[in-house]
Formats: sequence, structure tokens, C-alpha cells
Amino acid sequence: MVMRAAHRFSLSAVLLGAHLMGCGSMSPQKPARVQKTPIGQGQLEALLVHPGPMPDGLIYTDPDHKLLFSHPRAFYPIERLVRVDLSRVRVLDIGDIDTAGVDLLCPRLTNIESVQIDCGSDLVESTEEIRLDDAVAQRLIACPALRSMRRLALLGCRVGDETARAIAEADLPALIDLGLWNGSLTPTGVEHFTRNPIGQRLVELSLRGQGLGDRALATLIASGLLTRAKVNLSRNDITDEGARQLLDLGVDEIKMLDLEWNMKVSEELSARLDAKFGDRIEAPWE
Repeated sequence: MVMRAAHRFSLSAVLLGAHLMGCGSMSPQKPARVQKTPIGQGQLEALLVHPGPMPDGLIYTDPDHKLLFSHPRAFYPIERLVRVDLSRVRVLDIGDIDTAGVDLLCPRLTNIESVQIDCGSDLVESTEEIRLDDAVAQRLIACPALRSMRRLALLGCRVGDETARAIAEADLPALIDLGLWNGSLTPTGVEHFTRNPIGQRLVELSLRGQGLGDRALATLIASGLLTRAKVNLSRNDITDEGARQLLDLGVDEIKMLDLEWNMKVSEELSARLDAKFGDRIEAPWE
């Protein structure tokens, strides 16, 4: 694997450092205190693909408390993470993951504040190649470390109404920012958010590229969520009927709504939306 320049380092130094940190005094009077060897992002990535044994006594540290596997479809043998202390991670930003990966990561995480998983749907020939489906998502959402999570984004994953229901009914009292992009959500999934307490907490909801139409928009309008939260409905299937529903609202009934690339809305009604709501709406034809 070709590493970025910032990630180049001596693996032998890390391995030796971890070994030495575990060695203490030979005195029988008091057990040696085991100190953990801090490693950063680049070192962790290199160790995960290194053919040798994973050293003990490692703790992952990052200035932003972020665990990042940047390439959406990058594969790392994350089962090797069992030897790494991940207790300082607060932000999880990774690619596609399966049930085994969730089961491995979950017990090693504490007090997670943000989770973003980019399944890389634009990089695969078929979405069937994507491992993160509704079942995997529900297992992830049930992870106790996510109870403190304020932001969740599942991008290009094979998730739909069952994941929406699981999120809406889960014990996630801190969650205020939710993004589900390019999945298979239907108006039923949207109703899970509007009929549960999560709909009162959300300050940002992004349902980009879900194929949602006027019925889903009507559900959001009726719930009052458009008044309370920033909502992204870009790249969906809203039509002139939905645009007319919005035009019947008062200006203050929309906080911020993104409708870009809803190309079934006519240019005329798009212009009327822009004229009425100004910066509160990103109109379809802007």
C-alpha cells in the first residue's frame, strides 16, 4: 500500500517502543506499571496491514480524537484492533463495515460524539457489494458507546426504513444531526422521524438522494420539522405539487431547506420559491 508522506515512519521503532514500554523492574516488591505506547493515524494504518504480529500496549491518540479511514472502500483487517486501546476516540469516520466489524469496534469505544460511515456507493458496480445494510446499521445503533452521539451520517449505504425506525426508537438522547444519503428510504421511514421524540430534537436532517417525493415533503411540513431544523432534500423527486405546498407556507415556517436538483419542479415554481423564501431555500433550479 502506498502511504501518504505524513504517514511514513519506522515500524520497527513502534514495535520496539511497545515492547520496551511493557518491560519494568525485576524487583519483586512492586509489579511494574504497564505504560501504553501512543500511536497516531498513520502508524495505526501501517500496523493494521503489517504482516507481523500486532504489539500489545498500544493506545490510539489523535489531536482531534478522530479515528479516520479516509478512503470509503479501503480495506483494513480491523480485527487487529483488538490489541489497540481506542478509548480516546470521539469521532469515528470510516468506510463500509459489516457485522463482524461492528462487533469488534463497539466494545472498544466510549463516549462517541460523531459517526460518519461512507460506504462508497459511487465507487461500486452494484450496491450489493456494500456490506452495511439495515441489519448492520441496527447493530451499530445499539452500541452503548453511541448513546452520547450528537451526529450520525450513513452515506451511500444499503439502509432504508428499518434503519430509520431503529434510529428513531433507539436510546440516543444526544443525537441532533442526522444524515442518510443515497439509500432506500420511503415516506414511511420519514414518518419514523416525525412521529417519535427524535423529531423534536433534530436541528439538522439530511435525506439527500433518497428518491423521496411530495408525500415525504408533506409529512415533514405537517410535523413542523421544517420550522425547527435545517433539512436537506436535494437530489430527490419532489414535483410542482410539493413546491405548491411550500408556497402555501409562511416565510417563518421554513428554517432552511435544500431542494437543489429536484428537477421535477418547473423552473417557474423554482423561481417563485426563491423569490418568496430567499436564503431560507436552495431552490431546485438555482
